[in-house]
Amino acid sequence: MQIGVNVLSLSAEEHTQLSFAKAMIIALQKQQPGWQFIVFARQKQSVFFKNLAVEIISPPALLHGQWLLKQWLKKNLQSQTPVLHLLYISPKVLVATPQRQWVILFDKATEKQALFFGQQNIQPIAVWPHAQVDITPKLQPEMPICGTGVSATYFALDWHQRLAVKDEFTEGAEYFFYDAKGVSLKTMVKVLKAFSLFKKRQKTGMKLVINSDNDKLQATLTHYKFRADVVTELPIKAHPQLVSAAYAVIFTQEKNTPLLPLVQALTAEKALICWPEMICEPIVGEAALYAKSLEPDALAAPLMQLYTNEQKAMALQQHARLKTAHYNWQQVATVVAAALVKA
Repeated sequence: MQIGVNVLSLSAEEHTQLSFAKAMIIALQKQQPGWQFIVFARQKQSVFFKNLAVEIISPPALLHGQWLLKQWLKKNLQSQTPVLHLLYISPKVLVATPQRQWVILFDKATEKQALFFGQQNIQPIAVWPHAQVDITPKLQPEMPICGTGVSATYFALDWHQRLAVKDEFTEGAEYFFYDAKGVSLKTMVKVLKAFSLFKKRQKTGMKLVINSDNDKLQATLTHYKFRADVVTELPIKAHPQLVSAAYAVIFTQEKNTPLLPLVQALTAEKALICWPEMICEPIVGEAALYAKSLEPDALAAPLMQLYTNEQKAMALQQHARLKTAHYNWQQVATVVAAALVKA
């Protein structure tokens, strides 16, 4: 059986989705060793798949327009593969073909998308929590949903491994890790104020490590009272280590905030402090304490609760360990393979 994997609509710089595609193929190859995979990818994307036992087909470099890519893909699909498996964010490189099609959703699924899929006989598969599913059951009553896997670089560290990370980044101090990619400066300031309250009340050497892409953060920290206890400007490659060695992970969700950090924290068996509960609880469950609001007092309360109650922190870590069963590549492969075989 041949499976076509189309990643043409993904950016070559968007490593999260391309890494997902690669890990999904590896997991499927283990479960279905007789399947053959054809990957439709641009030249820059193809480097992600070179070490896999797959055939890679790339369009000519001069084909930049979406219409030209559609025609090229349609031509190759007719002669190359009976099954099309699409990985995409938006239907930019989606073509009508005689083959059955599947779409891996990495973005919020809408009713408009669902109607489009239905008209084209396309079966969506939602990847949780990348896709915050918002499709009514009437439109897609049997849409498969699978929990995403994460990089193998996220895992629980032993005491010596945690100590090595802390020695390198926080001068040996314990720290809260705040994953603030996509978070507004306004929200980050509230977390900083909460950390100030925590420091004033607990008189501790605890630090705050912030992973942020907001270029205004540094200016904000210039006159921050506890500036010496805040660590920023982190190397990208250190992200898994810093998550895995943290005392706990802080997460605040906004409209454009990716939810993958929640799964990364679970995989590293970390206690979490989250807001809002409505969004985070379905993903992390009892592995988190939930702030009642974004006000500094409300955010500081769970920080202090975890710091003063080590048993509570350990209990949250145990819940995180149990939750990881919902997020792994084997489950992704099982859900995807079942959908393909069902056809």
